[in-house]
Amino acid sequence: MWLVLMFDLPVDTKEARIEYRKFVKALELDGFDRMQYSVFVRFCASEENATVHQKRIARIIPPDGEVRVVQITDKQFERIKVYCGTLRPTNYDPQTEIEETEDETDLTEEEKRRKKKYMRKPLRPPDQISFF
Repeated sequence: MWLVLMFDLPVDTKEARIEYRKFVKALELDGFDRMQYSVFVRFCASEENATVHQKRIARIIPPDGEVRVVQITDKQFERIKVYCGTLRPTNYDPQTEIEETEDETDLTEEEKRRKKKYMRKPLRPPDQISFF
């Protein structure tokens, strides 16, 4: 049996972000694994074990949050289909893309230095993204 936990928590204030991080950490300590950004899953050996974990979840929900828990069987879990769009190649470097599209021949050295300093940081490829 699997517990699939989906949640929507506010992160608009510093206090809300702290509550969010505490909630996610509590889920991870309880054996849940992140399936997607706001979706966690946990295998439970029995119905009783699933009930225990659901009660724990009910105790740790932040006051402004919404959490949904779905119980599914192993057979249902194995039938989950995952569809992905095209991912960037792991050697993707947006910095080179920016440099190729902009003509810097007319810029002075000082302008180039300033531009480089204030240019936003390049995006990381999906396999290097960490949420915390």
